[in-house]
Amino acid sequence: MSGFLISASWERNPLLRTYAVNRALRIFPALVGVLGFSVLTLVVFFDAGVLAANAGKFTLWALGQITLLQDWNPDFLRTWGIGGVNGSLWTIPVELSFYAFVPVLYWLFRRSGAPRVVLGTVIALSLAVQVMTYSFQHSMPELLFKLITKTPIPWLWMFCAGVLAQRSLPAVYPLVAGRLGHFAALYLGVSLASWALPAYPLLLGTSNNMGVVNFAALAGLVLAAAYTRSDMAERLLCRNDVSYGVYIFHIPVINVFVELGVSGWTAFVPAVALSVALAAISWFVVEKPSLRLRHWALYQR
Repeated sequence: MSGFLISASWERNPLLRTYAVNRALRIFPALVGVLGFSVLTLVVFFDAGVLAANAGKFTLWALGQITLLQDWNPDFLRTWGIGGVNGSLWTIPVELSFYAFVPVLYWLFRRSGAPRVVLGTVIALSLAVQVMTYSFQHSMPELLFKLITKTPIPWLWMFCAGVLAQRSLPAVYPLVAGRLGHFAALYLGVSLASWALPAYPLLLGTSNNMGVVNFAALAGLVLAAAYTRSDMAERLLCRNDVSYGVYIFHIPVINVFVELGVSGWTAFVPAVALSVALAAISWFVVEKPSLRLRHWALYQR
């Protein structure tokens, strides 16, 4: 989805300054909001003495949360919740790396004159790195595995698949439009097959290193959902988008329930409701007002 949408954004306005400002406005304001919520939960539910004794590291951690070190959790916070304050944010630096790669990718398109060859090469190399990394995960140093998987390299093939789909939309659209049921059935079938006969790198339905066939089925399902009754989201949501907020708030919410010792359905339903509520607040109070500043980026020189 990111490769599909961000490449389209670059093609609409390939001005580096505009692109950088727009991407920053989409990512960082909400990170400040979720940092505030995370700090509040720690102050209320965590050991105040531990926080005070580690004030320096806590400050560095907070700065990391709103810059490029979202994946770093100091040891004294490893006892919080599920073992980290907001584990889902490890993807933020990876996503920002994708954003930085887009101008380079389109420069390669122009230089080579063969965009599909460039995309195919990047996809093949990135996928090879991912397959090798996960195939030899248990025989390589743990630190090396973590370093590789925290870079964009093993995930770049997924992003570039989205770029390829966006640039091939005239051919892709007739295949997916109005066929959500077909692709849902296909995805279910592939998922069952990968559960019954896992065969990485082709079939694997769990974890980040999903099988290539699983990924293709999921990508088809997402595109089919987008182009089946494509006006539904706008009618229901009125151009409001809480997806990013749900993504960045759900782990801090879950951590609170873990600390309270609440689990099962008793925790699941209120956790989902609270995550959506916080995402809505983030959207209307922080994200949407910040995105209005993109007009400045579009018209100022």
